[in-house]
Amino acid sequence: MIFYMLADIGIIGLGVIGGSFILNLSEQGFLCAGYDEDKSKYDYLAHENNSNLQLAETLESLLSQIKKPRKIFLFVPSDTVDHVIKSLKPLLSKNDILIDSGNSHFLETERRIYELAKDGVNFVGIGISGGIQGARKGASIMFGGDVQTYEILKPFFEAASAKVNGESCQARVGNGAAGHFVKMAHNGIEYALMQSIAEIYAILKNNFNLTNLEIADIFQDWNNRVLSSYLIEISSKVLKRRENSSELIELISDVAEQKGTGKWMVQTALQFGTPIPSIEAAVCMRFISSSEKTRKILVNAIPHQKNNDLNAYSLSLEDMEKALLAAFLISYAEGFELISKGSEYYECDLQKITATWRGGCIIRSQIVEYIHEAFQRKSDLENLLADPEIASLMMESLPSLKKVCVAAIARDIPVMALSAALNYINAYRASRLPTNLIQAQRDFFGRHGYRRIDKPGIFSNMDWS
Repeated sequence: MIFYMLADIGIIGLGVIGGSFILNLSEQGFLCAGYDEDKSKYDYLAHENNSNLQLAETLESLLSQIKKPRKIFLFVPSDTVDHVIKSLKPLLSKNDILIDSGNSHFLETERRIYELAKDGVNFVGIGISGGIQGARKGASIMFGGDVQTYEILKPFFEAASAKVNGESCQARVGNGAAGHFVKMAHNGIEYALMQSIAEIYAILKNNFNLTNLEIADIFQDWNNRVLSSYLIEISSKVLKRRENSSELIELISDVAEQKGTGKWMVQTALQFGTPIPSIEAAVCMRFISSSEKTRKILVNAIPHQKNNDLNAYSLSLEDMEKALLAAFLISYAEGFELISKGSEYYECDLQKITATWRGGCIIRSQIVEYIHEAFQRKSDLENLLADPEIASLMMESLPSLKKVCVAAIARDIPVMALSAALNYINAYRASRLPTNLIQAQRDFFGRHGYRRIDKPGIFSNMDWS
């Protein structure tokens, strides 16, 4: 086949996300060249009969079809990025731009930026959220890297991103690997939000004895108020879906899988010394859900002690809604606390991050709008919950979170994310923590010393013998 025009961009990896992305851009007037090792991926693209889309048989052919300096998006699994780069390296020219559009670890992205810069190739990482629908109709795009490269790629980002009030949900969120760092934080928040919804679902089902359809209607109602969000919306739709004569949700295994970004988030938080207990709890619950053998053993070894006195807790649907609101607020607060810590390295722009999350992404919500406004009021908040408007929402919803956690624990319903959220805020607002005992213990067995509050600036040791 002969191509008469050079493509504006190239895309490697034409799976469900890459294929949707190339269709999105090509339909908006960009001439796109695509390549995938698996040529069966070409079939559905060929049926689109898109004159702005051309498919290459080899990498050499792909690169020959793209304008120089080339702009090549990679939509490949994170563990194959280095393999693809190795194949591309002999074919690349100085000033070509490689855009890793998958969920790569930000430290791996930093390494690739450094290594490819030696050859004059500009490697950047972008976070893309929104799933298949986002890639096809408008995603949230988080770019990390220098301003000059961003300006070159900006027209493509603007075309491919979701729009809210006429503004595109894309931005340069920081330097270096900031795009993948922020996307990791986005995914960590996503874990906590999903787990919190699941726990509320469990309480509504087991404490309130509601049907899936009734819970779906409740979620749909909540989606018209402050909890309005993509995840609440799809949760309602999931609970309504039937397969033949059965509710699909009842046929789905309770083993929740994961691809690793949540684990990376927890590991990074530990390295940074940043508390993210709700997110960590959500990751742990996925591990527990997968530990089927241990679950089967313990359900028999330590049977439940039934407590059916639901009325003792006087829970209402309003309590459930407010408890979930509190958990949502804390999940976002934890995520932004880690991003703020990372800003020391990547100079992340929190306002721009929230702007990209207003539409297209999985964690888009009414709460993100409130957070965006909070960072407009004060861009360097020590903690998101310190914003007066956010704090007011927190104060209003916190009593319900307490009630819901107590009721769930009494009924042996696991609420790891909800209780972690409650303990996060309780610990942060405690005027004095019992950790003074821990420091004394450390001095007792290891002579690690302790600071005295009656003698500021003095670091002491005690002869405990």
